[in-house]
Amino acid sequence: MQSAYLMKAIRNNDDVSSIAENCLMCGRCDQKCPVGIELSPIRMIQRRGMEAENDIRNIYKGYFRSRQTAIAEKPVISSNYSFLRENETEKADVLFFAGCMTHLTPSIKNSMVKILKASGVKYSFIDEQGGVCCGRPLMLAGQDKEARELINYNSQMIWKTGAHTLVTSCPICYKVFRESYYLDVEVLHHTQFIKMLIDEGSLKLNFLRKKVVYHSPCELGRGSGVYEEPKEVLKHVAKLEESKYEGQNSLCCGGSLANMKLSAVNKRKIALDAVNELTINGPDILATACPLCKKTFAPVTEKRVADISEIVAEALNLHPIKINSASNSISIKELANI
Repeated sequence: MQSAYLMKAIRNNDDVSSIAENCLMCGRCDQKCPVGIELSPIRMIQRRGMEAENDIRNIYKGYFRSRQTAIAEKPVISSNYSFLRENETEKADVLFFAGCMTHLTPSIKNSMVKILKASGVKYSFIDEQGGVCCGRPLMLAGQDKEARELINYNSQMIWKTGAHTLVTSCPICYKVFRESYYLDVEVLHHTQFIKMLIDEGSLKLNFLRKKVVYHSPCELGRGSGVYEEPKEVLKHVAKLEESKYEGQNSLCCGGSLANMKLSAVNKRKIALDAVNELTINGPDILATACPLCKKTFAPVTEKRVADISEIVAEALNLHPIKINSASNSISIKELANI
C-alpha cells in the first residue's frame, strides 16, 4: 500500500523523502507486485535525487506530461576522506573481507578464520585490523558519490593482493562487490565458499544431529539469487527442515540498514513475527547467513540463532580418525560420529 502512495507522490511532485526512506528495501514487494513494478530501484532513484544538484519535476498539460529541470536548494556539506589510510597488503590466493557487521559479530568472524585455517587454503584476512565499509549503506542512503570513494579505496587494496577469490560473510558486502566494484576476482559469499570446500574434500565435518530451519537473508536471496548453497551446506551438518517462507518468499529480519525512518520498537516487532513464523515447528537452531540478521533475531527469541559459518565451525572434524589396531576397521557409526 505504501508503494502506491510513493508512485502518486512522484507523479504529483510531492515531497517523497519520508516515504522513500521508510522502507527496508528487502525486495519482497518487487516479487509480489501484481503488475511487475520494480519498486526498489524506484526508491533508490528517489533517494539519490535527494542528493542530486538538480530537481526534475513533472509538468502536465492535459493528458501529456513533460519534465522540467530546476536547481535544487540543498545545504553545502563537505566530505573528508583523510581517515582512508594507506594499507599494506600481502599476496594471497583467497581474500577474506569480514566487513563492518561481521566485525560487530565476532563469533562469525572467528568461525570463518577457523574454517579457512582448517581448509589449508592460502588466504589473507584483508580487514583483520579494521578496514572501511564496502559502501552499500551509503548507496542505500542515496549518497553514491561518497560510496564511490570507499569503493575505489577497497578496490585498490584488493587489486594489490593479486587474489583470484574474494570471500565475504556479509550479504550486503557480497551484493555491492558483485554489482558496483570492477574487480577481476571471483566474489563468493562464505556459504558458497564453504560449499566449494566441502565438494573439494577440503573440510571434514561431523553430523551434529540438530534440527535446523534456514532463514534466507534478503540481500543474499532475493537481492543476489543465492538460495541453494546455504541449504546444501546445512544438509552436510544437520537435519534441514522446510519452512513456509522459502526462496523468494523469505521474510525480512527487520534490521535492514536501508530504513532510516522505522523505530527500533517496530523493527523488533518485525523480527519477532519472522522468528515466530520460522520456528513454528520447533527447530533446535534458527540458521541464517548474515551477521545483521543474526544480531536482529537473537534478542527476540530464546531459540539459538546461528550463522551457517558457526554451525560448520562447530561441526569441523579437526582430528584424524584413529582405527582400532585390533580389528583394523572402523564402523559407519563411528565415521558419522553417532
